[in-house]
Amino acid sequence: MPFTKENLMMLYSLSLEDVDRTLTAATIPLDKETYEDEEISTRFDIIRNYFNHGQASDYTVAAELFQQHQASEVEAQAQSKNKRSDKGNNSASDNENGTPGGDRLNLLELIANASDRCEIKIELLEAIQIMASCGLEPNQEDFTSDQCDRFVSACDLILKQKKTLEEVVEHFGTPATSPSDSVELQLEQTAMNLEQSGNGIVSEVMKSKAKADATAAASLYLKHLNDEFGSTEFQTAWHQMEEALKVAVAGKSRAKARQMLGEMRAIQPSSLPLNALPKASDNGSTTD
Repeated sequence: MPFTKENLMMLYSLSLEDVDRTLTAATIPLDKETYEDEEISTRFDIIRNYFNHGQASDYTVAAELFQQHQASEVEAQAQSKNKRSDKGNNSASDNENGTPGGDRLNLLELIANASDRCEIKIELLEAIQIMASCGLEPNQEDFTSDQCDRFVSACDLILKQKKTLEEVVEHFGTPATSPSDSVELQLEQTAMNLEQSGNGIVSEVMKSKAKADATAAASLYLKHLNDEFGSTEFQTAWHQMEEALKVAVAGKSRAKARQMLGEMRAIQPSSLPLNALPKASDNGSTTD
């Protein structure tokens, strides 16, 4: 997928000046209308990684580091070529058929390599999601150095620069399929291959996926609960319940007062009226 300078500004959150200086440090011409994915992933991304990882404080240092990187790549390619030329026809035939060479990594080695280069721990499920976003297949037997660099760039965009899977898909020009569908499909394929190989990682994939789903479910429940507490319907129902409680308490108080008043009225005066007292005689004694 070709990129314009405007695309690079939006994707990397850079000014036009920073985009131009990054292109210059990566020895990419400034007068091009669009830039190919390979130029961005293997050159532009490397310059940005120097800044993101604190390896470079200015573009002069970044350009020097990039030149050193290119020199080491050329040297590594020359050494690899010499090693291949020293091998017999059988070794050459094996390499043509995709047999892993000294510079190729399997899935676990790829993840470990990216973790070291990005200086962050990358979980297996997380790695498979990132691979889906940058167009790599986790179920292949091994990965080339270019694919390793591509994966590292994708890890840096997602884990360090906090880009979304959709943004990384657009960045690498991955076929337009749903990231979630792609991840689910690759999870199934990877699980089958790993199970067949007997290396015992299937359980780790499933455990990581279950843990992520459980965490997401709990967070989603709390979010909905919080939203419900703040809703107009809940506040109205709460107010109605509060008013009903007040009325119930007031009603019990009035009933108690009426009960006490009734008890007081029920207390009758002495059955002997005052005018019914015995009459007093002249000498002070009483008579009937």
